[in-house]
Amino acid sequence: MKILVHLHLFYQDMLPEMLGLLRNLEDYDYDLFATVCKASHETLDNLRRFKPEVTIIDVENRGYDVAPFVKVLQLADLKQYDYIIKLHSKQTLKHRAWLKNTSFKGDGWRKALVGFMSSKEQLRKTLALFRNPDVGMVSHYNLITEAGREDVVANKRAEKLLAEMGLQTNEHKFVGGTMFIARAYLFKPLKEYPCKMEDFEPYSKDVHGGTLAHAYERLFGYVVTAQQKEIVSYEAETRAVKIWHVVRRVLLAIGRTILQIKINRKNKLIIKFLKLPICSLTLKK
Repeated sequence: MKILVHLHLFYQDMLPEMLGLLRNLEDYDYDLFATVCKASHETLDNLRRFKPEVTIIDVENRGYDVAPFVKVLQLADLKQYDYIIKLHSKQTLKHRAWLKNTSFKGDGWRKALVGFMSSKEQLRKTLALFRNPDVGMVSHYNLITEAGREDVVANKRAEKLLAEMGLQTNEHKFVGGTMFIARAYLFKPLKEYPCKMEDFEPYSKDVHGGTLAHAYERLFGYVVTAQQKEIVSYEAETRAVKIWHVVRRVLLAIGRTILQIKINRKNKLIIKFLKLPICSLTLKK
């Protein structure tokens, strides 16, 4: 067994935490590809000290962690590997964020993302899931989401790209946050597709979706299901969690149709009942 590991280290101060995760791989044969933006000498020294044969690639700050991963896929010989692990230095959340059926705050999202290899024992259990030939990718159930009404632009771009790769899927699932372990050969269509680092938009704090990187975030999952493989969770979803997910979806549906509360771009609080405005207040800045 051989594993390709990609670590995108944008936040270089998180290197110690990421190296802690990588130590759980010490019993396995793996190649480490690290992409960095203007890495400090200390970062480079620490990476080489940890794994002398590491491949370090300097990249521009564009395409988030996604464009660097595509670059690594194009450079690597996927036929040498059984699995791919994708990691990046996801920052601790400053504000609560919702994804699928749950909310995350602080380092909660990152812990769920890297949970498949949070310990040597957990990594062993994760790899054991691939004994099932139908399993193609592993993440956490709260992160395995299906494209819906959020970021419609990225959804459409992803479907167009998938079609151009000669693939199609009825199961538009992907991992929100783009950290996972997957069978390497499933990424051959992404490796062969003519996409360059320069095709990805530069980072902008004012852009929150619709970019090529957001489309590729979806594609990483789409290419798995398009090849008749499943995206599964390393942790079982309990009955209580499933019930809560159903209840929350019902409450959201009721909220969308009966009572709506939102703040528009003009900083006005608008309350609607049965889609009819009943209150409008200008908020203080």
